[in-house]
Amino acid sequence: MKKRKNKENKESRLYYLNHKNLIGEIENYGYVFKFRKLLFTYLCVLAGCILAGLLYKLPLYGYVVIIVFALLQTPFLVRNYYKSLYEQRRFSDASKYVERMLYYFKAKGKVLDALNDVEKVFPEGRMKDCIGNAVRHIQDTVDENAVKDALEIIEQEYSCRRIKRLHTFLLQIENDGGDMDMGVETLLRDRQIWTDTKVMFQKQKRNVKILGMISLTLSFAMCLITLYIPMMFNIEMLDISTNNLVQISAVIMILYFLRVYSGLDKKLCINWLDEKEAEVDKIKKMYEMYIHYDVRKQGRKFFLYSAVLVIFGLILAVILHTPAPLVISGIVALLLVNYPSFNQKTVGRYLKKQIKNEFPTWVVQVSLQMQNNNVVMSIARTLETAPAVLQPAIEKFIEQTEASPEDVEPFNNFLSEFNLNEISEVMSTLYSISSGTGADMQTEFKEILKRNNDMLEKAENRKNDDKIVVMKNMSVSKPAIAAGFKLLVDMTVMMISFFAKSMEMF
Repeated sequence: MKKRKNKENKESRLYYLNHKNLIGEIENYGYVFKFRKLLFTYLCVLAGCILAGLLYKLPLYGYVVIIVFALLQTPFLVRNYYKSLYEQRRFSDASKYVERMLYYFKAKGKVLDALNDVEKVFPEGRMKDCIGNAVRHIQDTVDENAVKDALEIIEQEYSCRRIKRLHTFLLQIENDGGDMDMGVETLLRDRQIWTDTKVMFQKQKRNVKILGMISLTLSFAMCLITLYIPMMFNIEMLDISTNNLVQISAVIMILYFLRVYSGLDKKLCINWLDEKEAEVDKIKKMYEMYIHYDVRKQGRKFFLYSAVLVIFGLILAVILHTPAPLVISGIVALLLVNYPSFNQKTVGRYLKKQIKNEFPTWVVQVSLQMQNNNVVMSIARTLETAPAVLQPAIEKFIEQTEASPEDVEPFNNFLSEFNLNEISEVMSTLYSISSGTGADMQTEFKEILKRNNDMLEKAENRKNDDKIVVMKNMSVSKPAIAAGFKLLVDMTVMMISFFAKSMEMF
């Protein structure tokens, strides 16, 4: 509750008006920010607002409004800049930590030794402190869970799926033994794909911000045309710069542009380590609905609803002596009749997309479990840590393998409802390894990982592309639409003014 209250205070406009709060937070990110630099930033923003007011020939109240709004936004822009640097450093540290831990653990075979070596790699900062705390916990604690608890110190500071998976693997090898080479290779490749795609995503986001700034600048300049046409052609009767509606719309547009820029800026200071998954209960409910949804049965029910609606529309049409109620009820009835099949297709597309994005990540988990377990047991042991969208299929797989341990059907039935060839191929190869019918199990397993790496890279890029498309559309369309409305207001006022003054002349 206290944490939530603190977060709400930090999102308040007034919180950062106190320069000590702003400077203190920037120092928490590990950077030095002097008051005179903040003062210079405020002066630059003030100068920009005055220039915008002069260009749009705003009255005094217009200057006041945009200056106040811009100055309230400024602390957030300053904070976002340093937060962006901080989040990028955290991501870089996490990626470097995963890579170094794998190499040092492979060489030493002990988590404590690997942590000691990794700590020396990092310069002074949060990651070094965090690793140091983990090392001291292991050295000072006499407990069988000392190593596990120490690694959780790092996990809590860097909440990252890759780090948690790394720690699970390290504990598994240290406690149970086994050949770690394949697991290390798998995690190194996974880390490389993750790093490359995230770095590319960061570049794409920065490019979208630049594109948004260009769109804002062009939109801002385009809306000046209606104000300066009369001056350019010396047509006084078209001068609308003193019109109240024109001035108010200019103030609103400038405020909106400031808000759009602030939103674009905020997109770059996200937590790059945070990988949110769909809620388990929600995704399971959707999965069960899709699998057991009876389109025909639901179709008959909605057909009945549609018939009642059409009859009701017909009665209203007769009473009111107009066909409008019948036409409207007919259109709604048509939508209702097609709703069951449309709903199932929509849910199916969503689930299929989620499965394609999460399946490669799950295969990595299975491959790590296979260092010490057979295929069936490896799949079963991933149930709790698997992505939510795959858990129903894993539960079904466990039930079927318990009933028929040697049967191929559990492998063939795994997510078969979605007809995804890449998944069928992986499961078929896993069965071949499980049953020992393959020509070379080591070669087959490497082939699985090779195919899975391709799927993993595509999945990561697909997730990023979906977000970039939305951001790009918003960054370009929002300023353009706002400018369109502003020009529409100006042109309308200009036409009315022109005709009014023409009538006065005659």
